[in-house]
Amino acid sequence: MRKIFLLIVIAFGAWAFYANNYGETSAVDTIQQQIIEPIQNKYTHKRQTDISQEPIYTCDGRKYCSQMNSLEEAVFFMRNCPDTNLNKNFDGIPCQDEPRLHNR
Repeated sequence: MRKIFLLIVIAFGAWAFYANNYGETSAVDTIQQQIIEPIQNKYTHKRQTDISQEPIYTCDGRKYCSQMNSLEEAVFFMRNCPDTNLNKNFDGIPCQDEPRLHNR
């Protein structure tokens, strides 16, 4: 096992010496291009988000569940608008006493 490790170290050193002196691709660059970058590209997920989309709702002064038209609208108002009375028991679910919003 030691001989194999020693052989790998010597080969890597010789490759690095040759690349530095004769202008070839260095061992570090080759490892980066051939091994590391493909793995990074395979396991790096780039999210595609559409930030330019305008929000559907705007804070227009409505505060109560009776003024909401949908549960989605109530969630938006609860998270983004000040002084709303939509989550009376503070559990994160707005308008629980309005079954018309939860039955859609």
